[in-house]
Amino acid sequence: MTIGDSRKPEAEGLPHFILVGAPKCGTTSVHAMLAQHPDVFMPENEVFFFDVDDVITHPDFFVHREGLSFHDYDADFDRYLAWYRSLFARAKPGQLIGEDTTTYLFSPDAPRRIADLLPDVRLVALLRDPVDRAYSQYWHNVRAGRHTVSFERVLRTNPTALLAHGFYAEQLERYRGFLGSGQMHVSFFEDLTGDPPSEIRSICQFLGLDALPPIDAASQHRNRARPPLHVGSRLLLNQWIGHRFSFPRPRPNVPGYRGPEVEDGLARQLRWYEKALLALDENVPRKRHPPMRDDTRIHLQKLFAKRNRDLGAILGTDISSRWPYMNG
Repeated sequence: MTIGDSRKPEAEGLPHFILVGAPKCGTTSVHAMLAQHPDVFMPENEVFFFDVDDVITHPDFFVHREGLSFHDYDADFDRYLAWYRSLFARAKPGQLIGEDTTTYLFSPDAPRRIADLLPDVRLVALLRDPVDRAYSQYWHNVRAGRHTVSFERVLRTNPTALLAHGFYAEQLERYRGFLGSGQMHVSFFEDLTGDPPSEIRSICQFLGLDALPPIDAASQHRNRARPPLHVGSRLLLNQWIGHRFSFPRPRPNVPGYRGPEVEDGLARQLRWYEKALLALDENVPRKRHPPMRDDTRIHLQKLFAKRNRDLGAILGTDISSRWPYMNG
């Protein structure tokens, strides 16, 4: 291992590398495979430390039954840092410490905060055709109970929810302003799914790991977005639950998060029913989601080609060879 030898004293016990996203681009699978490496320690779940006070990205961190409560990363930094450090306390001497949070790439604050605390950290960003990424996120959100209408209607009423994470050019440009050119490795979902051993080997080399982790086949398909068993019924259920019982999901790993003050019997039954429904979906044979409408795909391709026109120059590669519509 070659990184982490000349770090700031305050960075001791904190990550040497971070998987920064984007969502639905294979980050969970890369996490699972790297975590099998004996020289790597990573917490099991996403952390959300550097963007914990982003109310746009994490509204469920703040809503309480009696009102609102806001985190403040800068004002209460010492407490948050102590919590963050505790997540890596079980790392063994000599292990590379890592974490993954898929919202960091999107966050306007994370690049500066990461650079301030961990100036020598290495980042791994995973990108995917942004049209496919948005559609995959939609189906993920449907199964999680967050969307109640069709893909096209979400685009009309709340486009940011699905599209903003695919504006890769501006997101990567923010990081370039704070970190050195050799501190970020960009992988592509299409390469990861096409040849997982090769892509993991490339990531390991970037991180300075001496050997590849054993690649468990089950790790290659973590967090896959599948349609629910009955799409229409699921959307109706999401709408019914969401309109009548809007409560945040538990976030016990976030310091100071209290969650709902009261969870009555009906709310507990709804949580149980939601978990049972998700478990049922998990046992359904894998199937692909319905294809995106052609006119919707064409519209989104034009949008993302415009918003990511500088992506090839930032990465130093021909993006249109991967995503042909990105020929601008």
